[in-house]
Amino acid sequence: MVAYQYRFLNRNLLLEDKARDEFYLMPGKHMHPEIEIYFLTHGNGYIYVDGNTYEVAEGDLVIFNSEQVHQADFSDCNYHRRLLLEIDADFLDTYSLSINSFSVKDFFRENAGIFHLEKKSHHYKHVLNGFTRMIDETTNKSSYFETMLYFEVLQLLIFLQRTSSELTFTKFEISEGYSGIVKKAIDFINTNLHTPLSLETIAKELHVNKSYLSRIFKSTTSANLHEYLNIQRVRKAQILLTTTEKEISEISELIGFNSVTYFQRIFKKHTGTTPNKYSNQHSLIKSRLNAQDHI
Repeated sequence: MVAYQYRFLNRNLLLEDKARDEFYLMPGKHMHPEIEIYFLTHGNGYIYVDGNTYEVAEGDLVIFNSEQVHQADFSDCNYHRRLLLEIDADFLDTYSLSINSFSVKDFFRENAGIFHLEKKSHHYKHVLNGFTRMIDETTNKSSYFETMLYFEVLQLLIFLQRTSSELTFTKFEISEGYSGIVKKAIDFINTNLHTPLSLETIAKELHVNKSYLSRIFKSTTSANLHEYLNIQRVRKAQILLTTTEKEISEISELIGFNSVTYFQRIFKKHTGTTPNKYSNQHSLIKSRLNAQDHI
């Protein structure tokens, strides 16, 4: 079960601190447009990325690039804690380049992999203190706290860039990039989740054979197209369940499902819980966001 959880969410960023005192395997592989930083402070396990397996241990900081298929496996570990950031890459890159020449997108593209930080090192303490300050900012919500939050994220990335030569680093084995067809398919899916998409409709939109599209999508991303579509719908549903008061049936329709029952089954498959339970578990986030609106 979840032993502890803190979560902050706004339009551009998700910050989460979560500990589990149980053996845990992420319900399924997933990928998302946001870039992700995953910092493991306790426990040992495995990360599956683009069809490859990597061991992770206490002190490891994992960098996932946008649309990188991944899954966490702690099925041999009865307690683990991790800190997580998911960030809109376009937003943070624009934000960063407006004040300096540091490109967030370039950093994530070049450093997708695992930084191994010794727990007693100043590198580990610096990263942990950075996450602590981010949580403090989002908890206290003092003036301009979101601006301070983005500065903290950039400071963390620049620190890793500056000290990378001092750290042990495992680079993910990934392809050079998605083919034009796969990129177009991903873009089309992400902008049309509200419609009843299928392999046939996507192939027709891209003017390609559906069997070819299915095959090249799977070989490029390690996920079949239908699985990717459902993953993105579930992620959108999580945001709506967390930040709005919409009914389950309305959310199901908004993300392109024709059947509420099917939506609930797919949601549970990918999250391990039902939409109703997920909404209740994260009701505190809704109250925080509502409070923000009235500040």
